[in-house]
Amino acid sequence: NIALYAAVYTPLKVVSPINTWVGAIVGAIPPLIGWTAAAGELQWRTDPGVHILPSLLFLWQIPHFHALALVARKDYNAGGYRMLAQINPKANANWAVLTSIAMLPLGPWAVSSGLVTSEFAVESFFLSLAMVISSLRLAIRPESMPEARSLFRSSITYLPLTLTLMMMHHVAKQTVSEPLTLSAGLGEVRTSTEVKRDYLSGMTAPFIFLPLPRPAPLIVTVPEPGTQSNPPGKPSSPSGAPD
Repeated sequence: NIALYAAVYTPLKVVSPINTWVGAIVGAIPPLIGWTAAAGELQWRTDPGVHILPSLLFLWQIPHFHALALVARKDYNAGGYRMLAQINPKANANWAVLTSIAMLPLGPWAVSSGLVTSEFAVESFFLSLAMVISSLRLAIRPESMPEARSLFRSSITYLPLTLTLMMMHHVAKQTVSEPLTLSAGLGEVRTSTEVKRDYLSGMTAPFIFLPLPRPAPLIVTVPEPGTQSNPPGKPSSPSGAPD
């Protein structure tokens, strides 16, 4: 991702407006890295977080930076940057509208994937709707600084609130199967018995990318053949001495 940022995205800033889309890819990769690190592997087919979080970050960056490029148009011009807001303000606003609309189903998608509870779908919808409305206003007046600032404010409100709500409504149910470990004298015996544990079902992890605490393994002590365990609190008798 560092190579993509330094070798592709940064040089493109002075070459083509496509730099914003490449930058959106760069911005979508960090949550993918964090999620994969927490999971221990990249699970494209079975882990919804691998798709939902990068999609959210990718789509969000287009209206965010298209609004910013219009607000800071003079500074971008002075720096020699090639932004769509300078070349084609109407297309700049239209892309902001399209990507804002594409953010609307992210909440239901996260709910249907089992990543969050159903409340998040409603909250996410209204946050995304605010982005859509701001983008539509900019599309009507594609060179309006007040409308660009309004969209920019909506974008910087949307992201922290959405991620916070995802943490609040995160479904942290994980069930694992482990073989029962029997400690018998000098060694351990692995049996076919399985112990199923819930990882703090229903609790929210301290941070959405961190795994939940793993409970200690279950160990059952089995006395060696020919020996008799003493009741709790009763000391062992000396060797050869009667009880």
